[in-house]
Amino acid sequence: MKEKLKVHAFGVKVFDGSGDLEDLLTQIENDSLAARVRSVGYVDLRIEDVSKVGGLWFFDFGKFREQHGPGKAPLCQPSCPVGDFA
Repeated sequence: MKEKLKVHAFGVKVFDGSGDLEDLLTQIENDSLAARVRSVGYVDLRIEDVSKVGGLWFFDFGKFREQHGPGKAPLCQPSCPVGDFA
């Protein structure tokens, strides 16, 4: 069965008084998983993983669901990586 996948790109805009983005990313990288949770609208999101490789920053976002399906995870533990169904 073919399924559709939606990908949403994010942009970054700098405003007067904005902090340094790299400092923020480093802070997020060092934060606990529970500290990375943010509510956006009516949904909780978390940056599961953030890392810098070759001068580029990579993110893995997770969307929490309270029912069934992908995204069901406790706040203090990483969600199941793609392909890891053990």
